Formats: sequence, structure tokens, C-alpha cells
Amino acid sequence: MFAFPGRFHLPDYQVSELLTAACHMLEQHVIVWDLETVPDLQAAARMLGMQGVPDEEVRAALGSGFPRHPLHKVASIGALVAERQPEGWQVQALGAPHIGQRTETDLIRSFIDRIGELHPQLITFNGHSFDLPVLRYRGGHQRVFIEMGHFGAQL
Repeated sequence: MFAFPGRFHLPDYQVSELLTAACHMLEQHVIVWDLETVPDLQAAARMLGMQGVPDEEVRAALGSGFPRHPLHKVASIGALVAERQPEGWQVQALGAPHIGQRTETDLIRSFIDRIGELHPQLITFNGHSFDLPVLRYRGGHQRVFIEMGHFGAQL
């Protein structure tokens, strides 16, 4: 069972199906990943003119809807890293480091560095609509340069 914290679980057969689908790719590596976030209450307070107000009041002012991309902080980056082998895909790493273990800056930097090392095919579940934009915003906020043009995509 492959699990991303707090969001979903993938049975082993679904992970296998994802990796089998990846067999048609030319890349030697794949990274199946998902971003988990928490509201950035400091950014929300600045945006709402509520600096110095308790976090509970800022959270309440945000309302019950889903905050806009710039109002999220990266809490965890879950990833499965696999490498193409003659007999099929072999999982090299599986994990979900989080802000209880590392700073947000370190999470983003280590993820981007790993992408730079492997030049993988990236596989996400909502990457273009949420994960990539949030990673871009938070990378800029944390002063982590994110350049992925050599993959055919730039964050």
C-alpha cells in the first residue's frame, strides 16, 4: 500500500499500473509525487491587513473555501522514485518528508535537486492545477531557484 499523508492511499496494484504505463516513456526515471499543504496564515494576514491578529482570527477571515495558491505552505512532498530496469520498473525510493522533519525550504530544495539529478518523467495527480503552481510560489518565497527547462517544462 502506497500512502500520501492525509490524502489517499494507492494499493500496490495501482502503483504497478502507474509504473507499467510509464514503460512507454523514454526517461530512465519516474517520480510519482504529491504536495501536501497548510494555510500560510502570515501571508494571509499580510494580504488581509491583519498583521498582529491571532492566527485563529486570520484563519476565520479566510473562510471555509480553499485558499488561493499563494496562501499555501508546503507541509510535505510525498514521492515514489523508480528507475527503468531491463525487467521493468524498480522502486528506488518511497517517502513523504514533512515540515516536522525539515524546513519548507529544505523540502523544496531537496525535491528540486532530486529532479535535477535524475531528469525524470514527473507524474502527478493534480500537478498542473495545484502542485506545480504552489511549488513555484513557495520556491520563490523561500528563494529556491526552480529551473526545470531541461525537462521540457519550467516551473
